[in-house]
Amino acid sequence: MNNRHHVKLVKALRYLKRHVALFLVATLLLSTVMVADEIPFIGNYISTGYADETSGDVYNAENEKDKEYSYNADEIEQSYLGIVPLGSVTVTFVPNAAGATIPPVHSTRTVMAGETIGANMPPSELVQRTGFMLFAWNIQPDGSGAWFTGDTPVDQDMNVYAIWGVEVAFAGNGTTLPVGDPPNPNNPADFSPRVVREGFSFDNTDGITWPNDPVNPGFIFEGWLNSVPPGDLATSTTIFGQNAVLTAQWGQRPTHTLTFDLRACLT
Repeated sequence: MNNRHHVKLVKALRYLKRHVALFLVATLLLSTVMVADEIPFIGNYISTGYADETSGDVYNAENEKDKEYSYNADEIEQSYLGIVPLGSVTVTFVPNAAGATIPPVHSTRTVMAGETIGANMPPSELVQRTGFMLFAWNIQPDGSGAWFTGDTPVDQDMNVYAIWGVEVAFAGNGTTLPVGDPPNPNNPADFSPRVVREGFSFDNTDGITWPNDPVNPGFIFEGWLNSVPPGDLATSTTIFGQNAVLTAQWGQRPTHTLTFDLRACLT
């Protein structure tokens, strides 16, 4: 083979190699597009398969390409229906006490990293524990960490823990105690019930205030009688570990008799 033919052969091989490489790249890109086209995107969500509305079964997108995919947008946060968010983080809500429960549909919330849950926090009335009320959510089981609310940005997967409280109500015992509309536990003139953090006092519970001494004409206020333990007078430093009713105690206001001597006026 002379040099001229050798050069032509080398050029031909280079041309073939270059075009084969381009063909392989094009094939890879085409297959990627085809696969992507088979997986529907819904806002910030990507489907992991096709769901059967009747049975709830999720089918693989490759094996069931002709399976119709349907979803209810209002239920994505609750059941996902085979859908997972892209670039998302999950908050898991832990009941954090023996016997405490939260419905599975409300036990997690998934948002985009850096976003907040907003109004989609688990309904407090559905987070239940007999004899207690949900006080707040905290990033630590003992409540020593930061409080977690719907306005807290979520940057990573995390657990938050229910912190429980007890209800302390007030009874006038012969007089009507004023209550706010709506109730304001931070207003000392409002005698609506307060939720006190379990094992804490009024003074050590955020968001509530010990009420003013009530007024009952003709009587002197002597204190609040605690129902648990009965017979004890409660103050703002009393520790509450269970629901309680504080009943106002009244003493007779002292009376004084004035005697006028009319004879002194006539002389």
